[in-house]
Amino acid sequence: MKTLVACLGILLAVGNCSDNKEDVKPSETPISALVNEETDNPSVGNFGYFEGGHIFQPVVNGTINRLLCKLPQAGSYRICLWDVSAKKILAQVVVQQTAAATLSGAEIPAVKVSASGTYAISMLRNNYYCYSYKAGPLFKYPVKKGNIRILSYVNSKSSENAAPLFSEEENTGNFCGYADFSFIPD
Repeated sequence: MKTLVACLGILLAVGNCSDNKEDVKPSETPISALVNEETDNPSVGNFGYFEGGHIFQPVVNGTINRLLCKLPQAGSYRICLWDVSAKKILAQVVVQQTAAATLSGAEIPAVKVSASGTYAISMLRNNYYCYSYKAGPLFKYPVKKGNIRILSYVNSKSSENAAPLFSEEENTGNFCGYADFSFIPD
């Protein structure tokens, strides 16, 4: 009888613990979704240093806690998260991509982003994949991936040790370089 009471007590305790858990929302990587769903057969480029990435708006409020990249060569790559309106860096990290063609990332202090804000992710690189839209010659921006609306791709010529540069030079034909972020909706 004592064993039965003890077992029931344990089951009730375990049951109550699971009721107290918060719903864990999975993170979204919208640029990875764009690459995987909208592009095919990337070409490899190496035409000098460029800083570029995507401008985006969250559809809902949330948090960005990781910046990522995928490039043809292993190396160290600077990635910045920008507030577009203020042209201000919200987070900056150097990602160590230890193997070629591998999505790699680094944690950042959590950055709260608002559905009313516009943001950009940019990366300084000198080797990259160039992605083309598989359904036609031009990307049709905006593109919604999960809870993120990707507005455009921007890119500017840069140099190896250049300070971060917010680019406003749009390119709708393709995009070269693969900087991404981990978004967790509220």
